[in-house]
Amino acid sequence: MPKTLTALTNGASVSAQTNIKKATGLAQDSANRISKGLKIDGDAAAKGIYTKLNAKVLGNEQVASNLSQGAAVAQVATGDMDQLNEIITRVSSLAIQSNSDTVSETERAGMDIEAQQQLAQFDNVLNTVDWLGVKLLKGSAGSSTLIGAVANPVANGIPAVGGGAGQIPANTFAGTINAAATSGNIQGAVTAAPIITQTGTSFNVSLQIGSQTFTASGINPNAGGVMTLKSGDSTLSFDYAAGVGGLNNLANFQAAFDTLVGWNANQSIVTFQSQSAAPANGMPAAANGYIAGSTVTPGMYAISYDGAGSFKLIDPTGNSLKASVTAGGAQTITFSNGFNFAVDNTFNNANAIPQVMVQVNGGANTQLSFQSDTYGGSINVTMPSLDRVTLGLNNVSLKTKQGAIAVQPQLEAAMNVVSQSSAQVVAVQKRLELAEASATTARENLIAARASVGDTDLAKETTEFTKYNVLSQAGIAMKTQADQMFNSLLAMVRG
Repeated sequence: MPKTLTALTNGASVSAQTNIKKATGLAQDSANRISKGLKIDGDAAAKGIYTKLNAKVLGNEQVASNLSQGAAVAQVATGDMDQLNEIITRVSSLAIQSNSDTVSETERAGMDIEAQQQLAQFDNVLNTVDWLGVKLLKGSAGSSTLIGAVANPVANGIPAVGGGAGQIPANTFAGTINAAATSGNIQGAVTAAPIITQTGTSFNVSLQIGSQTFTASGINPNAGGVMTLKSGDSTLSFDYAAGVGGLNNLANFQAAFDTLVGWNANQSIVTFQSQSAAPANGMPAAANGYIAGSTVTPGMYAISYDGAGSFKLIDPTGNSLKASVTAGGAQTITFSNGFNFAVDNTFNNANAIPQVMVQVNGGANTQLSFQSDTYGGSINVTMPSLDRVTLGLNNVSLKTKQGAIAVQPQLEAAMNVVSQSSAQVVAVQKRLELAEASATTARENLIAARASVGDTDLAKETTEFTKYNVLSQAGIAMKTQADQMFNSLLAMVRG
């Protein structure tokens, strides 16, 4: 700027003001960078790069978190699969012990009690292993199959009555099921030798069908009558022959009953199917109308209504659950195990509904997915459905040597399935952990790149701030000097 000092213009003062303004602005910018810790204000290109890098950092932080949670889910599942294998191993050990002539039927019964308790815990593990409400090892809700109408209970394989080999002795059983005295859920084949004991002049009977044990005590055969066995709320009744002289002692009773249910060499083992009516009185007519949540154990279920406000659901073990209604019309009937269905507006709560049979199938495998990078890639985890029906362990009985022999291949196969499933989930867990480490490393590198683009160099910026602050103060001092020069000019004018 020209060096001017006139009555109208103090060039030195103006120059000093300009320098003060510039130095103060630069000092303020420097202070701003120091206080924010960022050096990108005013640099649009750098700011754009910094914003993208910051998004990548945050994205990889979330990816690492996702993968860490995925690995934790897999670890929970494998830990519980180890429990399942421990249970199968114990039941297998009991089966081997039961398959020995050194133990009595009483001891086998005790072994079976322990085995059933172990398997109950197996079911409990499946029902309690979840992650945020998702059942990890039980699969999703199973589909349902509506069984067609079966007018009377069916027993396939009961031999003819007569005097020949493999036939029921004529003076023992009639070879038929008594439909009127049979009800509830009876489904499957005889899985163990019948157990007959005698107390005084009466008999005690135990018959294993599928996973159910039907028993009766104090039986006194009467001509033309019925022998009724019970399992929970299910009853199974066999007709006696018109003459029952052949059931006069324990040996004859055992032999006749073994023949009746097919538990003899060269005989077909008898299978049973419960009576089932076609859905009526507002009940769903299609299988998809019956909903089995993931907590419902697969198997056959019997549904009925008494016409007095109470629906009954008999589960695969013969135990029953009830649900109450107070009025007719459309509504959802829900049982405490998660099984439910909706009746439509034609439902009349004063009309009984005959038994309807519904098969609940095992749920599909649980599929989980975890995003593994910031570009939308993912790692999928398949959690296997390991319910007892899927593994073939829903009919385990160690009450007899034959039952212990029959179940051992099933237990070995189930152990192999659980072990292989565990190995697969562990492999995915390791992949998730590696992917998490990769995402963490990427995050560290991105943080370094982000710092080089946008972070303030405090040593450099402090030096700059000090320089501009000194320049600003020097400018103020010089402006004061310039103003004094103007005052000297005025003094000269005054003379």
